[in-house]
Amino acid sequence: MSQKQSLRQWVRLLKKSNPTTDSALMDIVKLRTGTLSRTGVMSLQKLVIAEIENDTNTFKTLHELFNILNVIVPVITDKPTRAKAMFGILRKSVKQRFPDIDGKQSAEYGKTYNSMRLSKEYYDGVREATAKVLVQKNTGKANYDGGKLLEILQNARSGDIIDNIILLQASSGARIAEITDASTFKKSPDKEQHVIQSGILKTRGEKKFVEKPLLYITPEEFIQRFKIMRGSGDNSQLNPRVNKRLKKLFGNGTTSHHLRKMYADLAYRVYADPAKISQSFYVSNVLGHDSADTVSANSYTVVNVVIDDINRVRLLPPVPERPPPVVGDIPHNLKTRDGKSGERLKKTIEALNLAGIPFTHRSLGDYGYGARVVRAYFKKT
Repeated sequence: MSQKQSLRQWVRLLKKSNPTTDSALMDIVKLRTGTLSRTGVMSLQKLVIAEIENDTNTFKTLHELFNILNVIVPVITDKPTRAKAMFGILRKSVKQRFPDIDGKQSAEYGKTYNSMRLSKEYYDGVREATAKVLVQKNTGKANYDGGKLLEILQNARSGDIIDNIILLQASSGARIAEITDASTFKKSPDKEQHVIQSGILKTRGEKKFVEKPLLYITPEEFIQRFKIMRGSGDNSQLNPRVNKRLKKLFGNGTTSHHLRKMYADLAYRVYADPAKISQSFYVSNVLGHDSADTVSANSYTVVNVVIDDINRVRLLPPVPERPPPVVGDIPHNLKTRDGKSGERLKKTIEALNLAGIPFTHRSLGDYGYGARVVRAYFKKT
């Protein structure tokens, strides 16, 4: 098709083709634009926004396009959340071009709710499929060795920043992005062994904070470790390193998300009264989910930590006291080229963590380590 053809001609071609796969959709989008995204649906969304913003396109043709989108997008994505999000974005673009008049929405904007409208049958079908998947997941719970978990977390108390994040997440059930960036924590004034977490992600403004129990360590140790971690520099790219460490420690596909599931399982068994509160409702509360989001809560009940005595997860054994090194005792790198800079760097980082001294990739240069050695070390960890 020539690029000179009108939007209306392309819309009619889209309707006639009726693509049912993402790749087929991409082929049709390519006939209209060279500005593409990773998928056909994302490319289509970008194209439609551009067409809405083009003042030469009439709303009549756009409305015809919206009706077609309502047919093909749900089939190709098979995800109501994706289709719904796309339609919401397109409506915002329509509203920008056809704004409210005297406080009343434009007729054009109002019509988008009729042309881009997912059917009740579609939603019901996806909910049914989701429920079946949930049943399958809950039928066979994934078992984790509680003794191994405790050993890993005890060793993490004297490890590096990655070990520290693993311990913080395992003990609080917070998301890794909440640990490294979004949330703050303080000791609960009312409940023993509880903290108050503010800055909850992925909520719709319903929850400003959540009061939750801690496992393994006291609130005092948790907050101290949290402050040290936050003061250690740029924490924005730590998730891949945490997941890499977890897979190495557990020897399977364990990720930081599984730490939240383990926390949900153990916190309910230790702190909840099953006679008064269901597991899904309790998990929803302590993990900071919206109260109506039972699907998310249930997805966190598919893990079982096998342990001989559940009370062992309340607090880990005390760490043997060792006098922390003073700043002057932090080992530095040597100027000799003996191939052991990586070993010395590991000892330096261990000493810095023990002393509670924050550090960054750049500040390690003050201890005689070059950027190449530092990058190589953190790539391995």
